[in-house]
Amino acid sequence: MRTTRSLLFLALLAPASALAAPTPSLWGLLAKTDYIQVGTGGPIAYDFFDPNCPYCAITYKLEQPYLRTGELRIRYVPVGFITRSSLPKAAAILTAKNPAQALAENFQPMPKSDRGAIPPLPRVSLRLKFALLANQSILERVGLSIVPDLFYRTKQGKVEIIRGIFPGYILQDVADSQVPKLPTR
Repeated sequence: MRTTRSLLFLALLAPASALAAPTPSLWGLLAKTDYIQVGTGGPIAYDFFDPNCPYCAITYKLEQPYLRTGELRIRYVPVGFITRSSLPKAAAILTAKNPAQALAENFQPMPKSDRGAIPPLPRVSLRLKFALLANQSILERVGLSIVPDLFYRTKQGKVEIIRGIFPGYILQDVADSQVPKLPTR
């Protein structure tokens, strides 16, 4: 019997075919995003996040064991659309002396506070604003309007997308470059 959590997961897990069809060129676009890479081993996944997204904080925490063991490399792709402070916070994370540390600090107090800890930049350069909007346009291109979104490739080279929050065990399938195994009845 499926639990409510499993049903929510099924509703949020979107094979690429359910969205605008990702193409090999999508993977090339992902590589050109402004991102923060964490991890040094395993396959690459792109995790789109908003600094003020409590679900992104949960996903971030679920990914950490896979990063520490070298099973995954996550490229965290910031966007900024949940609140007015989201874009300036995303800019602050990208321009920090150590962006990976700034990302970790941002998600430390969440999801209790529903707001990331990093203070927003008082002024965001036009170049950085365009970069963050370009990141967001990739989501829009494939019909996504929520975060977190995790993009990765299977062993066959197909781009898969997991939208929204997901159970932690799905990350093992991502680390193995497999299509996620859905919960069974």
